[in-house]
Amino acid sequence: MEEKRFLSPLGLVLCGLLVLAAGGLYLWLSLSPQGTKAIVEKGGEVVLERDLAQLSEPETLTLEGEQGLEVTVELSPQGAAVVASDCPDQVCVRTGTLTKAGETAVCLPARITLRLEGSPCGWKAAVIPWMPRFTEERRSAMKRASGRVAFTGLLAALALALSFLEGLLPPLPMMPPGAKLGLSNIASMYAAGSLGLPSALFLAVFKGLFALMTRGAMAGMMSLSGGVVSTLFMWLLLKKTKSSLGVVGVCGALAHNAAQLCVAYFLTSTSVLFYVPFLLVFGVLTGLLTGLVLKLTLPPLERLKRYLG
Repeated sequence: MEEKRFLSPLGLVLCGLLVLAAGGLYLWLSLSPQGTKAIVEKGGEVVLERDLAQLSEPETLTLEGEQGLEVTVELSPQGAAVVASDCPDQVCVRTGTLTKAGETAVCLPARITLRLEGSPCGWKAAVIPWMPRFTEERRSAMKRASGRVAFTGLLAALALALSFLEGLLPPLPMMPPGAKLGLSNIASMYAAGSLGLPSALFLAVFKGLFALMTRGAMAGMMSLSGGVVSTLFMWLLLKKTKSSLGVVGVCGALAHNAAQLCVAYFLTSTSVLFYVPFLLVFGVLTGLLTGLVLKLTLPPLERLKRYLG
């Protein structure tokens, strides 16, 4: 491939314009408290509505409440407040400036209520109008979900790295062509036991697609079939039985080899029975190896999962 420049002057200008446009859009959305309304009620009926985003300067309004009492309300782009009342025994449930949607101030003798609806006011609390306001429970759930996605991505990267390293090893003696140690199954085994079946199947499919793109269609189908079948077997053993990691690793390796033999038979129409004795022994040895490695690496993997989750 001929040597090319990393970025042309025109490309640099376009990238700069895109960054400036993104920054301007973010500032406009975050600084604009669109949809924030101050609502004044008298005796339960709405008597005044103001969109605070449309105010260019503070606005002071004097409202007549019940019993002839007057209440002064101040509205501004930063919030709203009951600033004065001429009732002799004023009782306000909330004092100070209202700055967040849902806050309310009430002058009981005059039966005047001031409340805010919509997105929060002020740039420090501004929220994009169409975005939901998150509770602590939702924030915690989103954090766990994002941590799960990040951890699954790390396992996928680990599986690909181990698969790539296996490809660099020389062919194993007395073994069928393409026989590997199956170290990438460590990630699938851990995902099946810790993250659940969907994440484990995602890793198996991801590895199959990686093999398809790097080693061809035949290798991709072999990897996909073996990975999916072995993942299902390992998940069933981990969730439905009390099998040890060694037993799970051996069963996963044997299921992986069996699925690959079936695919090889249907694709090539050649006899594969000759390979069965070798793959049985090889599957037991590699399964024990993957189970042992997972046993040793389980504590740091669990710490990393707790940190991200």
